[in-house]
Amino acid sequence: MKTLLLCGYRDCDDADEAVGIDRSTDDKTLIDRRITQLRQLGFDVVCVLAGNRADVQLRQCKSIESCDLVFDTNEPHCNLISNLRAGTFHLENEGAFVLPVEIPVPDQMQWRFLLNEYGRSGFGQRTTFLQLRPTLGAPCQYGFPLLLTREGAKFLRDTPNLTSLVDSRLQYRQLEIETEQDITRQLPT
Repeated sequence: MKTLLLCGYRDCDDADEAVGIDRSTDDKTLIDRRITQLRQLGFDVVCVLAGNRADVQLRQCKSIESCDLVFDTNEPHCNLISNLRAGTFHLENEGAFVLPVEIPVPDQMQWRFLLNEYGRSGFGQRTTFLQLRPTLGAPCQYGFPLLLTREGAKFLRDTPNLTSLVDSRLQYRQLEIETEQDITRQLPT
């Protein structure tokens, strides 16, 4: 499944550095680390970039060159929802996972639980997002990853005036998982 890695959600003309170019002790950027982590989980990564900071990200992040790229053109007011909306134009009648680059990558079981629940509840459902409730703690406490449904992607593409992920027109289906045993019990064998 594709994962939209949101990398351009700060105001495009903000004086801060571009999102995700800070380096760790192994000299890899945050974007490079996230791409590697997501690929290790088996996901196709689509990086969403924006504004004049995208050049810096493209030059400094080696892994980004092997990803599909989408550009959010909502300059100078890029945010999570504008990045996400731009990413939906890369999806062809499909859903996708969503993760901002600054959020730690959850373990594989959480992703599989979301995907399994999506398959069980039907691909044509009207819900925009499937989301794990924050009962597991970090990184789920940030509300990510989200599973953007196929209908949700269509809704985002067709609704240009959304301003945030808490817009009341977006429908979330929150899934409760309390322990790792609950996750494994839900997974197909």
